[in-house]
Amino acid sequence: MRLAFLCSSLAPGRNGVGDYTRALASELSRQGHPCLSIGLEDTEAALEEGSPVVRLAGDRPWAERLVQARVALAGFEPDWVSLQFVAYAWQPRGYAFGLADRLAPLFGRRRRHLMFHELWVGLNRHDRLVNRLHGIVQRRAILGLHRGMRPQLVHTQAPVYAAALAAEGIPARRLPLFGNLPVVPCNRAAIRRELLAAHAPGLPSDSAVLAGWFGTVHPQWDAVEVLARLAVAAQAAQRSLVLLALGRTGAAGAALAARIRQQPLPGATFIDLGERAPEEASRLLGIFDLSLTANPVALAPKSGTVAASLDHGVPVLISRNNWQPRGTLSVPPSEESGVVFSPAGTAIDLPSLLALRRPPAARLPAIARQFISDIAAT
Repeated sequence: MRLAFLCSSLAPGRNGVGDYTRALASELSRQGHPCLSIGLEDTEAALEEGSPVVRLAGDRPWAERLVQARVALAGFEPDWVSLQFVAYAWQPRGYAFGLADRLAPLFGRRRRHLMFHELWVGLNRHDRLVNRLHGIVQRRAILGLHRGMRPQLVHTQAPVYAAALAAEGIPARRLPLFGNLPVVPCNRAAIRRELLAAHAPGLPSDSAVLAGWFGTVHPQWDAVEVLARLAVAAQAAQRSLVLLALGRTGAAGAALAARIRQQPLPGATFIDLGERAPEEASRLLGIFDLSLTANPVALAPKSGTVAASLDHGVPVLISRNNWQPRGTLSVPPSEESGVVFSPAGTAIDLPSLLALRRPPAARLPAIARQFISDIAAT
């Protein structure tokens, strides 16, 4: 199978969709399916070999970029062309009207695949009126994209997104998300000992429970509530609790760290690991016993940090459920093994959570195989 991927930007680290496309195309190529990736609104023009990547500078005229993309596709001769879609990548307010017409010359008679990484805003019943009105316009543009593109196969990541698309008459299959970190082999026990010796000397490594969060902390997450319950559960299990903050946690993450330092939790030690290079972040995430996420239950399946925790064999505790779809849609139950929802005010069964830990294993190869299987069956 020869596959061509289209997205806005493939500049490394610029956006999650570009990094996702690079990783998926690289793995598919490794499995014997040649891939071409084209960034149509990129930061600069560039051509990369290996699994070919063509980056077309967004400041050049569209007609010029269209010609270059058509030449690249003609030389590659793909069986399928896949659009990796997120609305804000194509228009600042997410109003991607006319996108299917603009891209039509790139599809031609080739088979078409559409991946919805996000849908319209305002799906949450708790959203403000302005977001709901904003979402109505985005929804019209997105449905117009689907009508104009007429894809043979549609994928999305979150079950609630698949349900929202089904309600619009668009059958979409779920393609799970893989982690946004490489899984780097490491001596987990040695790294734990070194970390605790440096930040919590005298704390036995074998009795400590290392729990933390990786990546952006959303202000809607009541972290203090779930951390207090976790501290109680650790005391009940006669375990020392070590809280770890890893990665770029944002303003809300910095505020959370400051609050924990000012008002320490009983029996808990806090370590801010900060932002690290991907390989080092992988080694540190690999020593977690438990990962907490600021994402709500409905959107956890589209979180790269949740997927990264699962890739590293770390169970994920979700405490937020304040994202509920509007209308008659409901949040389907989680299909992910290792993800546990613990509502506010309930006791946390720490031993059962820790028992969910598994050896690390990147899920990207299996997800790439599913992608090919879904295409082959279409």
